[in-house]
Amino acid sequence: MKIEKIEPGSTYHIYNRGNNSQDVFFEERNYRSFIRKMSKYLPKIADIYAYCLMKNHYHLVLRIKDKEEIPEKYQLNPSQVISNMLNSYVKVINMTKERTGSLFEKTFERKRITTETYLKQAILYVHRNPLKHKVTHNFLDYPYSSVGHYKKGSSYWINTGFVFNLFGGEENFWYMHNLDQPENELSKDLDFE
Repeated sequence: MKIEKIEPGSTYHIYNRGNNSQDVFFEERNYRSFIRKMSKYLPKIADIYAYCLMKNHYHLVLRIKDKEEIPEKYQLNPSQVISNMLNSYVKVINMTKERTGSLFEKTFERKRITTETYLKQAILYVHRNPLKHKVTHNFLDYPYSSVGHYKKGSSYWINTGFVFNLFGGEENFWYMHNLDQPENELSKDLDFE
């Protein structure tokens, strides 16, 4: 199967999991390291709308910037920045865990988001992912997700303003997040497991 090329100006749900569904985050400092790497690498090429890090996988929702907004060396292949970020993380884990080889199952998956409705569903799905996997009863307090940035109301690297507007304002953003929706409704087209 051919991997879809990441295109400037397009929005994506990006995700991956550990080899054989094994853990990719082993302790709190691993989650924090991945978040630092996202905040360092991704704003070069993308507007980030949502993320969630789970013990054995991660989800990102982002829009690749328009070509002229991307540094010239990444304009033809903006996915190189994402690969660099992931490789940087894997090197740290391999060194600290005294392991070698690939941490992730394969090249990161990507699904192009082509409608506003799909984008809203993807953001809700990513933020509510801790509920789906039953790691918390309150996803709003889950520490390894972009929900915390939205609770603060702003972020220097998460595009909270765009997303609040997408949902028709901050109040509606939280209303939609708190609707008691079955997780399988949100995940029809979004799940990879």
